[in-house]
Amino acid sequence: MAEEVKNIGVEALKVLQMDVLQVLADFCTAHGIPYSLACGTMLGAVRHKGYIPWDDDIDIYLLRKDYDRLMREFPAEYRNVRIASLERTPRWDKPYAKAYDARTVMVEHNRSRMRIGVNLDIFPLDAVPDEEAAWRRYDRRRRFWQTLFQLKMTCPDARRTAGKNATIRLAHILLFPVSAHRFARFLDRYARRFAGKDTEYVFECAMGLIMKDRFHRAVCNDLSDYPFEDRVFKGFTNSDAYLTSAYGDYRTLPPEEKRVSHHVFKAWWQ
Repeated sequence: MAEEVKNIGVEALKVLQMDVLQVLADFCTAHGIPYSLACGTMLGAVRHKGYIPWDDDIDIYLLRKDYDRLMREFPAEYRNVRIASLERTPRWDKPYAKAYDARTVMVEHNRSRMRIGVNLDIFPLDAVPDEEAAWRRYDRRRRFWQTLFQLKMTCPDARRTAGKNATIRLAHILLFPVSAHRFARFLDRYARRFAGKDTEYVFECAMGLIMKDRFHRAVCNDLSDYPFEDRVFKGFTNSDAYLTSAYGDYRTLPPEEKRVSHHVFKAWWQ
């Protein structure tokens, strides 16, 4: 019985994630740091007024300058929430940050050695080339390196084909000499490649493999309130421009067989 009390199920996990986001949102608002719901969280806010029914995570965006400011200014301890990132956490093994509830522990089915609590993803938005051919060249190379990183961090799984599991195991062998922390630092530098350039376009360069295409920086300049479950959070006013660049026809639901969570985790109270 005590074990059941300590375990955190999916619905309780979602409430904790929203609590973490609320703390971040309150801090950002109080300190004039713009943020937006992102990825499936933005899609869920627009299409479902909350979580996509088969999803179980939260993502937010900040422009790189605001992301760097948040990493500098968010306290080490603040209302049970901590932020882990390359800038703040020794040996951190991701090229983006996570905010988490320090009263909990969450273990995901991957090869990360970092153990934190129930969390959400904080992705920086970086400048990318305006010229189409230059953007495509950069994006191809970026996706190549990030695919290798994903293979390094992915565990073989019975739900995958034998061929995919063989590719994952081969990647583990070939990439063994490079630590996840070192690889994450390389991806962070690669994401910042056009830092300081006042380009018209931005993209989730740190780990954007699902997102389809860059979008106009101007989209980030105008934010609105979006209902999300029983809360309200900030998101791009022109959500259509962002979601179309990210997903294409985002209003059409995927086939029923694809309406499943891709996250495998265990979470519990400390």
